[in-house]
Amino acid sequence: MRDRHASRAAENGRAERNRQAEGTRRADEGPRIKGGRHPRPAPRADAAPHADATPDVAAAYTARADEYAGLLGSVEAMAPEDRALIARFADDVAGPVCDVGCGPGHWAGFIAERGHRVLGYDPSPRFVEIARRAHPQAEFLLGDVAALAEAPGRYGGVLAWYSLIHLRPPHLPAALETLADALAPGGRLLLGFFDGDDVEPFPHAVTTAYRWPRERLARLVEAAGLEVLEVGHRVPKGARPHASVLAAAPGRAADPDEAVATGGAVDPGERGEPRTRGGHGWRGRRRRS
Repeated sequence: MRDRHASRAAENGRAERNRQAEGTRRADEGPRIKGGRHPRPAPRADAAPHADATPDVAAAYTARADEYAGLLGSVEAMAPEDRALIARFADDVAGPVCDVGCGPGHWAGFIAERGHRVLGYDPSPRFVEIARRAHPQAEFLLGDVAALAEAPGRYGGVLAWYSLIHLRPPHLPAALETLADALAPGGRLLLGFFDGDDVEPFPHAVTTAYRWPRERLARLVEAAGLEVLEVGHRVPKGARPHASVLAAAPGRAADPDEAVATGGAVDPGERGEPRTRGGHGWRGRRRRS
């Protein structure tokens, strides 16, 4: 009798260990893009798989925030090609805009001056302080990509200008899905990132970042449910190759002039509450009109 009980207990123990091992294996696989074996999950701010990169990155940028803002914290310090691209993005957008990973807030301020209501999120408290002081025409809160999971369909445009470069590659698809879900019908997403032949890390001046082949990243944007309108690429002399992807959400956007005239509420929730877990000649290639 004791032998039978011991055998049954051993079997139960093996089954439980197998279930735990299977759960660990699935978690380690990372998120899957649409079309994989698992269906795309609904975004959840309390379980965003890309958020575990935030604390170290935020601390690294906070430590150098004043230095960064002094060198790169103005639109005038940016490449003319970047200014033209982001101006075109802003002028085509209808409704409020979110600048994710806004840093010292120069692009958020630039877009606000073109008539939009703009909310900037950054996980660095020091960057948020600097942005609020330098660009009062926009609003800034502590947060990262996960904050947009609380705002489905809210924004006419989302700018993620070099703010996803520190995410580990398995986590990028989920981040793109969150950004896509935050767009209103016909809303626009503009990404800036470092181009490369392969997905690989490199020693960025602040903390480890990743290069992405532009066409591969464009496919991830499409897998997130957006239509890629344009892929940009340039190689500044003596610098790393840069790339951009401009995409649109399904549906018809409101007229940009009407949206600017009527405003459009940016409602991030309680003001001041943290919402976080845990530049470039463009040769644009228009893909679809």
